[in-house]
Amino acid sequence: MPSGDRSVAPRRSLGQHFLHDQAVLARIAALAKPSDGSGVVEIGPGTGALTAHLVAAGWPLVVIERDDRLPELLAARFGDALHIVHADATQLDWPGLIAHPTLGPRPVVVGNLPYNVGAAILMRVLELGDRVDRVVVMLQREVAERICSSVGTSKWGLLGVHSQWR
Repeated sequence: MPSGDRSVAPRRSLGQHFLHDQAVLARIAALAKPSDGSGVVEIGPGTGALTAHLVAAGWPLVVIERDDRLPELLAARFGDALHIVHADATQLDWPGLIAHPTLGPRPVVVGNLPYNVGAAILMRVLELGDRVDRVVVMLQREVAERICSSVGTSKWGLLGVHSQWR
């Protein structure tokens, strides 16, 4: 499966890092499998490497992309196979988005989250509670360590409490 348009360079200012490892992309897509007639919300599709796997699976798909360069590229590549929301995922009306008619009762949220706002986006998604089935995201190691931290450790904080509670 093609891994996306490599002619578009990631923007450091947006914390972008485009994932191209097909084994990792396939694993994320497999974990994203929605149930109950629900769909998938992809955060930060970039050039469409993960998006291609999600589209191939045939699930209803809504993607959120902030980078002005990419919605047109995604529309040209995938056509009507997805709905593109050009927005900042940290500022998005998440309850309104997951109420999108194609997403069904409890969508799955996936993404290869930008380094500089991954934790902030995850907190926004976790606020949705049981309105989403699950969250499958790639994060930088330091954020993942905060999520998995234990009470009393130096990494313990709001992100770990909220993630583990959810």
